[in-house]
Amino acid sequence: MSVTGGYYFNTGGYFRNTAALSKNRVTDNLLVTSADYDPYCVIAPKDPRLPNGGGYEVCGFADIKGDKFGQNQSVVAPSSRFGKPSRNRFRLRSMIL
Repeated sequence: MSVTGGYYFNTGGYFRNTAALSKNRVTDNLLVTSADYDPYCVIAPKDPRLPNGGGYEVCGFADIKGDKFGQNQSVVAPSSRFGKPSRNRFRLRSMIL
């Protein structure tokens, strides 16, 4: 039996004792909100390699409304305002029984 695994923890060198020292930033456009986007769907091509042969709607896309296109007033803030940042990963590479 063989098992290979690993745990990956990385702060990227950005996190320190206080969030104010963090290099992680978030850019927020104050002139655009989620209401300024129109949702839309596309039709997946018919292809036997796709689930159920394709031809179905794929939704979850959004397009900005024309009157808001190009408007920008960005504010850059520490990411700590939106929660505690973390980067944890677990990888199980191979398992042979």
